[in-house]
Amino acid sequence: MSSENLILVPNVVSSIALIIFLVGRFQVKRNLQLHIKLMSTAMIIDVLLVVALVITRNALGTVISGDMSGMLLIHVPIAISTVIGYGFATYFGLKLKKGQRQYLKHMRITDKVVVPLRILNTTTSWLLLV
Repeated sequence: MSSENLILVPNVVSSIALIIFLVGRFQVKRNLQLHIKLMSTAMIIDVLLVVALVITRNALGTVISGDMSGMLLIHVPIAISTVIGYGFATYFGLKLKKGQRQYLKHMRITDKVVVPLRILNTTTSWLLLV
């Protein structure tokens, strides 16, 4: 595989994770077990992708040094916020799975934040290539 094609791999993986995420998001009322599996899968793919980028592209070093392009200055906070949102979604999701319905309002708020962040995350990752 050429280096030009390799640079697309994280974006393709991110796009696949976004599709899994969105399909899972809309399964919550139809098939809760499928919702849980798909959302967990999408989140795990995303976190592993972040780890891979930190290892293979020195992403953390770029952020710490402050040597970032304009689009990267937008993408990085979105990506970090998305992962933090995943933490909240996981926490509230586990509470709801145990039957603690008082967390439903918190999950709804988290959903309204994380879904747009996740879409923006993939969008800005593609814009980094432009």
